[in-house]
Amino acid sequence: MTVRLQDMLGGVWKGEGRGSYPTVQDFKYTEMTSFNHVGKPWIGFSQSTKSKESEAPLHSESGFIRLLPEGNIELAVAHAFGIVEIYTGLMEELEDHLILKLNSAAVVSSPSAKVVESTERLIEVYPDLLRYRFLMAIPGYPHQLHLEAELKRA
Repeated sequence: MTVRLQDMLGGVWKGEGRGSYPTVQDFKYTEMTSFNHVGKPWIGFSQSTKSKESEAPLHSESGFIRLLPEGNIELAVAHAFGIVEIYTGLMEELEDHLILKLNSAAVVSSPSAKVVESTERLIEVYPDLLRYRFLMAIPGYPHQLHLEAELKRA
């Protein structure tokens, strides 16, 4: 299963997404994410997004997916705006795709960053298509959908 995820994710992905949350105006974005591995049981990644309308940079993050026995996975993500997330989850292997279900075990903010209480990621990986949904909770707002996107292998 480890090799299959590395093979399916490896490379550069590009696409579009949309975001919403009670504290921001709805928006659309373009994204480029690259995944790489060196034969170890982890996959490194870096991601950046731009406004679909103005092409202004919006967000960037990088991290590692750690592949553990029996379909268990961990994800460590560092955001440019001062938040680090640690996730635990499972990878489900289906005939034509993989599903990664991850819930935050810890979300830590730097002193100057906004507080995020919890996050969740659902990622579907097909041979040439990657879809994800990102949910979060911040103080005063319940856990809810914030981002969703569809990327194609570049």
